[in-house]
Amino acid sequence: MTSNKYSAKDIFLDSGRRLMFKKGFHGMGINELLQISELSRGSFYHHFKSKEGFGVELLEDSYRACFSELENVFRVQSVDARRSCFMRWLSDLLEDSCAPLRLIALLNAEVDLLPDKMREDLLRNHEKALQLLTECIKLIYPRNIDCDEEFRPSANTLISLWMGSAITKNIKADISHSNIAHLSVASILICSAT
Repeated sequence: MTSNKYSAKDIFLDSGRRLMFKKGFHGMGINELLQISELSRGSFYHHFKSKEGFGVELLEDSYRACFSELENVFRVQSVDARRSCFMRWLSDLLEDSCAPLRLIALLNAEVDLLPDKMREDLLRNHEKALQLLTECIKLIYPRNIDCDEEFRPSANTLISLWMGSAITKNIKADISHSNIAHLSVASILICSAT
């Protein structure tokens, strides 16, 4: 049943996340999703054209959940405020047991089994997140260099580290993985600043 608080689409997306954590996208079936969500097949196809369309929407939703708040770094003026905003975003990303980040990491691990459209979407969103993170690092550690190539490797390392931390969290729910990721992020950013 849909409640006033959540739309049927939100219920499908939430149910799909839970199911994917257990079975992956490839192993997940529409019938299982309908059982978990307690919604009708007609409702599913009203919101999504196919399982692939559902996967693309789930991926888009997960990237939005992970990276939309990072854009706040661009709204503040001082370098210290930018760093503070970035660190708040990072804490939220790593401390929340971040289901969207875990989902992105799992889909990356399953990339060879994904339909072409999802693979393209994964790549496009990854590139967008990488560019956003590169721009943030440039803003929070300003140098007299206007070259993305200087900061892009650090941004790529950070994303890889977070995904690894998210997958490890699936194996063993332990806050130490987040702490290690947090400390590694700090050291990578300090190296980027020098």
